[in-house]
Amino acid sequence: MFFASVVFVMFFIWVGFKLALLRWNYKENSQKLENFEILNKQLMDVNAQQVASIEANNATIKKNTDWYITQLRSIATYISEKHNDPFLTKTINSMLGDTTQTFKEEKKYEIDKILDKISIRGISALTEEELAFLKKHNNKDEK
Repeated sequence: MFFASVVFVMFFIWVGFKLALLRWNYKENSQKLENFEILNKQLMDVNAQQVASIEANNATIKKNTDWYITQLRSIATYISEKHNDPFLTKTINSMLGDTTQTFKEEKKYEIDKILDKISIRGISALTEEELAFLKKHNNKDEK
């Protein structure tokens, strides 16, 4: 019976020691967790500031880029109209990825060439391709 009592007491001492270790580890881990949460909040604040700064810089860059693109297009349009050649405008628009504007100007240039031919030589001087082009791009069909 004495041996059983000693084993029983030793078991409870061992369990008490383990519980004390767990409590000590819990306090240490909870302090580490609090420190981690504080650092995480600071990092989130810095990240939010950096994102706001990047967005402001992007807005400034876009504003400046839009201004330069507008100026470039104005110059290209002026030169193209002065020399009756849409090459510069088409080139700039294709570089900027604006294919709709390029197509419209190309269509306008082709129609102008055909109309000039009609005014000089008459409608009978047109080829079948030119007649088909005029029929295809008739303003009555566009909405």
